[in-house]
Amino acid sequence: MVLHCQVGQVTRTELRVPNFRRHKITLQVVTDLAIASGGTSLEIMPGRTAAYTLAMSPWKRGRTSGSVSFVATEKGEEPVNNPGDVFRPYEVYFSLEISSKPPSPLDILNIQSSVLGSSMVELAVRHPAGGEVDVALEGEGLSGEQRATAPPRGTLRYRVTFTPVREGRMTGSVVFQSESLGELWYQLELVAVSPPPSTLPPVHCEVGRWVRQTIVLANPTAESLELKVANSNPKNYKLETDGRHTILVAPQSSSMLGVRFRPSYLGDHRARITFSCPQITAWCFLLSGCGFQPVSISSVIGSHASVNIPFSNPTEHPALLSISLTDEDPGGAFSGPAVKRDKQVFWVPLRRTQGLRVGAGACLDVPVVFAPETMKPQQAWLYITLQPLLQSPEPSAASHQPDSTRPAEIKEGKAASVRWAYAFRGLPGPPSETVPLRLVQCQAGGRLEEPLEVRLTSGRGAAGLEGGAVCVDDFQCEVRCDNEEQRPLVDECVAVSVAAACRDPESGVVALTANLVYTPRGPHRCSVFLAVRCVSGAHWTFPLTLVATKMGVDDDIAVTAAGPGISSTAGLHLHNPIRDLVLVQGADKRWTYETQGTLPEPGQVSPPRSPVSANRNLTAQEAISPANKRTRNYVTRNLRLPALANSSPSKVTFQR
Repeated sequence: MVLHCQVGQVTRTELRVPNFRRHKITLQVVTDLAIASGGTSLEIMPGRTAAYTLAMSPWKRGRTSGSVSFVATEKGEEPVNNPGDVFRPYEVYFSLEISSKPPSPLDILNIQSSVLGSSMVELAVRHPAGGEVDVALEGEGLSGEQRATAPPRGTLRYRVTFTPVREGRMTGSVVFQSESLGELWYQLELVAVSPPPSTLPPVHCEVGRWVRQTIVLANPTAESLELKVANSNPKNYKLETDGRHTILVAPQSSSMLGVRFRPSYLGDHRARITFSCPQITAWCFLLSGCGFQPVSISSVIGSHASVNIPFSNPTEHPALLSISLTDEDPGGAFSGPAVKRDKQVFWVPLRRTQGLRVGAGACLDVPVVFAPETMKPQQAWLYITLQPLLQSPEPSAASHQPDSTRPAEIKEGKAASVRWAYAFRGLPGPPSETVPLRLVQCQAGGRLEEPLEVRLTSGRGAAGLEGGAVCVDDFQCEVRCDNEEQRPLVDECVAVSVAAACRDPESGVVALTANLVYTPRGPHRCSVFLAVRCVSGAHWTFPLTLVATKMGVDDDIAVTAAGPGISSTAGLHLHNPIRDLVLVQGADKRWTYETQGTLPEPGQVSPPRSPVSANRNLTAQEAISPANKRTRNYVTRNLRLPALANSSPSKVTFQR
């Protein structure tokens, strides 16, 4: 028999119990259902059927199976068919299945969250009796504690988090159940939307170079995400996917995707990188970057370095390009001192630099090579002039060319030529074979002051200075570290300054001496550069290796064991000398005195004159002060002197 009930309400049903005996019987009611109630016994006349009312009061939803039995209290008389039959009590048995529907919800709440994000809501449940309550969560993406405790005559506060794994609308619930409380629940209308676009910090890069940005793909869900990628600006933003068409992000993990930004013109660039999968319609990342004038190209003397300037035809027509290099500043691209370029220092290694034809929207990389011969900084400007070509509407029949085109006339209302200018500054460096590797080693906790002698050479004479004597003020030096993690460590323990500089009159080579102070606090090893810069703009770098070894051992401690399984101890006496500075400041002069205090030997300490209570601990001052000599307070005594009073121009301070 199936009974349909509702939580929190009493449902009654009648059971028809027959009596097949020839006399009246009294039946006892037995059930294994805790939610069932009714009379404890039932009397039935012989050959009749009696109705029994059974009440069901479920306190939680779900299906429950059980039985109700009506058993006779006395055996009575039974017909005996066979002599071996056993008398059994009269019994009527009912098998029941109770299906309990939930009550009405306390409230209906709307929760909205983006996929891969989360939203939290706090629910309140009044529980007068208090105690533990079981919590059941129904709905994809819901999480929370499975058991909560309500204070007596208080309100239970419960937090549930919604972390959707796919877009769409769904229904969920939070059910609170206990025998004393019954069942209370909240209905949740869950809405999962696409993740909001993530904006990456803007980057800046020289035209002709590229920088890398990193997109972090975090997957907090329990499902794998197989993402497809769409790029709105593949010209300036290249994804480092290694040829893969999809990106797999494991559950509860993250993956990093590199994006190379390569500006093709001066100004702002933008891109939208969109990821999609069956769970997510669109997961967007907004990127922005700015291309600026190429600042510098570095190369050692006797070698060369190059940079590519990406150029694209922004028009819808074919065009002719003209490329040229000059040392004339078109409008102050650099704010530093003006420098000229030597011949053949910058050049464009193209067979043709005039009349280069490019298609509509086509791209062309213009290489610029820097090959210095001296240590003088160089400066140049690259001009790219574009002249669109307009197709004739009706090609001439006498023309034998495959397509009839003509240069655009530079007139009002027609296509005109456009020119772009790119600025370059060449920074030469010394030949690599003349730069030795220097090792600077010091023990951690120590201090090393060492002179570093370097020779500032150039391909043609004088280290960037046009002859004459040099002085210390003509140069600046610093220690640089390319490692971002070790840079704070190097800045803290390394200091360098120019100590001397002189020029060889015959070769013009400058010998520079730098004073390096190295005070490492802990053991480490790092590679750095000694960078030297001249007032003329020339610069040199010299690689150094800093090595801080482990601290030495102050002493050995020998502990003699008393025997197997017996602990042995050893005592230590740490000697800490006190060193202070006494500064005496006058009206026009200052005196500095260094004072050092040492602890007396154990045998030289005299006991105090007065007895000391056993419950009192001696201070360090009482333990080392002689009993027959009173400690003088020189600070208080000096304040009494007119020359050292508060109104006196002379002051005494202590510095540790």
